[in-house]
Amino acid sequence: MEILFKNETTLNKLVNVDLCKVTLNPFIRPMLFTATFVYLCLAIYGYLFEDYMLVIVCLFLVPVMLITPIHIYRSNGAKAYKQQKVLFGDEDPIINITVFEDYIELSGDFSKANKNDLLINKDNLDAKLPHHRITLVYKTKNVFVLIYEKEFALAIDKDKFTKGSSERFEEFLLTKGIKIKQK
Repeated sequence: MEILFKNETTLNKLVNVDLCKVTLNPFIRPMLFTATFVYLCLAIYGYLFEDYMLVIVCLFLVPVMLITPIHIYRSNGAKAYKQQKVLFGDEDPIINITVFEDYIELSGDFSKANKNDLLINKDNLDAKLPHHRITLVYKTKNVFVLIYEKEFALAIDKDKFTKGSSERFEEFLLTKGIKIKQK
């Protein structure tokens, strides 16, 4: 089979943060926006009934609720990256992603990065993932995140294509009938 795309994604902190942005509970943002609306309503209520302490507290909490999603994604991404550091040591693992017409092949040699033989006893990653199992693709500023039947998420760094480009890869996914959402 002919290789359509090749990519060498490094699982660094930026990729982990983008992956968390996509995979974390999708209800976090709507819940925080609802809380923001409630605090605005309470602030108006407090102003109408001259309860200025309630107004001050609510107006303080509104920007906190708007900033919280960003902090949640960054902190969870940093936490995932720290866990990865425990498993692999100081060197970030690189996943080689090869895209064929019918499937994606993953491979990686983690022998250099695998410093902790007690936790991981395999140095190589080899997997074939068929395209028909991809249920959704999220596109962020830096990565594509392929979701496989809500069981597995694969991050593909947009800047690390060695064959093909991120734009052509996006077109390829669309021709396969795979939905792409901007995140």
